[in-house]
Amino acid sequence: MTLGVVGLDMSTRAYPGGDAIRDEGQAAVIQRFLALVPDSVGRALEVPFPLPGDARAWDVRLRFGHTAWGVEAETHVGDLQAVLRRLSLKRRDGSVDGLLLLLLDSQHHRRLVREHRPLLAGNFRGDAQETLARIRAGLPPQADTIVLL
Repeated sequence: MTLGVVGLDMSTRAYPGGDAIRDEGQAAVIQRFLALVPDSVGRALEVPFPLPGDARAWDVRLRFGHTAWGVEAETHVGDLQAVLRRLSLKRRDGSVDGLLLLLLDSQHHRRLVREHRPLLAGNFRGDAQETLARIRAGLPPQADTIVLL
């Protein structure tokens, strides 16, 4: 029997063998960010959501006393609206007080942030430099922020 008979299509993906980390670029962005975070700030990697059956996780969760911040890293945003929808749902369901979006500092992302500032401003009101200064001081950001690293 073929899959078409029952109304199904088959889809497969191939990944290079070797290192178990599929997105080394994302891991590098996360490590650059964590190098800026003082030891006084709690941190955890790949933190699963608290909802039973929900397979999503935060790339990083930072703890500033009683406040938790979800951190997501992207090495190449192709569909900005899809990323914003996904992050909006994670922000809603992920039991955090705020969200940081780390973008690989590239010409593409600088242009994306510049050209779509009005769209991004609705979700990300924080200033990147101020947010990083607060984090380096062990303080939580004041607003959801996009940071280019």
